Amino acid sequence: MSYTLQNTLNYVAGFIQGQPINAWTGFEPACSIGTTVRNTICNAPFTWPWNRNENSVILNLVQGQQDYTVALTDFAYLEKITLRQTTGNLYQFEIKNIHNTYVLGVGSKQVQPDACCVKYYTPGTSVTLRFLGVPDQAYSTVITYQKLTVPFAQFVITSVAAASGGNTTYTGTFTTTFFTVGQLATTAGFINTANNGTFTIASVSSTQLVLANPSGVVDTTGTVVNGDWMPIPHAFIDIYNNLFLAEAFAAADDARVQEYRVRGIAALLSKAEGLSDLQINAFLSQWIGSSQEMRAQLRAQTANQARST
Repeated sequence: MSYTLQNTLNYVAGFIQGQPINAWTGFEPACSIGTTVRNTICNAPFTWPWNRNENSVILNLVQGQQDYTVALTDFAYLEKITLRQTTGNLYQFEIKNIHNTYVLGVGSKQVQPDACCVKYYTPGTSVTLRFLGVPDQAYSTVITYQKLTVPFAQFVITSVAAASGGNTTYTGTFTTTFFTVGQLATTAGFINTANNGTFTIASVSSTQLVLANPSGVVDTTGTVVNGDWMPIPHAFIDIYNNLFLAEAFAAADDARVQEYRVRGIAALLSKAEGLSDLQINAFLSQWIGSSQEMRAQLRAQTANQARST
């Protein structure tokens, strides 16, 4: 069983005296807080084995061509590119200079490429890569990248069919990329309580969401949230629960916001590998600000977290 946004809300409720953190239109501000926390964990500079993808067949370089557009619907940002000669001694090597926001200039000299940048990026559709130098021969590639996460969101359901074959079909208008088969979705607001709950996603289309609810009955209006914290594993609950709680405290104007922000960030940094001091300092400036006292607390908390891992 996966851990869901609703589980986090249940945890948070006791700290904020039950204030309605999801009572506004669109399950807000819970969806936005959850999305911010998940994006913080999954975005640069952090890289994780459970959020990584690798593609070895989508791109082949040709002599004299510098830019390449590839259809990667789950691409978030580039980690590595490995090139392999397609003729001759079949030498294989890794491009060391990878840039996700810095663009490389137009080149004409044909040599073995030693740098690659993301030139253009349309999230969920495609990415254009630029190599420098310009390839001097044909190369096959292996692209290693971190995957795109989706936001938490609430969708309106207009009708429910009676359960069939252990599943219940909910009708509405859905963004299909927000729902992954095998993950969990949480329904609410139906008159018949059998239609409410957290269920495994069996299938999804733009108008029908099929959930593994064996007890569904005919009903009308309700809602569903794509509430699964995946791809973040359960071992990271100390990160996303504490960071979510910190932002819930901020929404409730509670002074404990920094205490739980520090706890969450310390847990995050203790699990991350390969970050430079510059990356860590930039990240801390974003989340903690310039408070020396808070930074001292963070260093102590991170040391404790590191010793326990």
